Amino acid sequence: MSALGQDLRDQGIAQVAARHTAWLVHARAEMLRIVDERGRVSADDLHAICPPPVDAHPNLIGAVFRRLGLQVIDWRKSTRPAAHARMIPIYGRRLTP
Repeated sequence: MSALGQDLRDQGIAQVAARHTAWLVHARAEMLRIVDERGRVSADDLHAICPPPVDAHPNLIGAVFRRLGLQVIDWRKSTRPAAHARMIPIYGRRLTP
């Protein structure tokens, strides 16, 4: 991805996050609870436990996973029909050396 593409992605995520701050705070807390209980979390988990607002842009889910000290530990196909079996990252706690 080009630097411009990354900047546009980041701007888009920031814009949708600013419109749904209360949901974002709640979703991040749920996501961290899941990763602490299971050792891993995905967007599918988040959709099941804390669905995004119906008027939210899909980038809002990406905002949940940003800057929380998580890392991608695996990939799998989404189980949500709306995701059309696309590959999604599985996140876990960042391991310190």
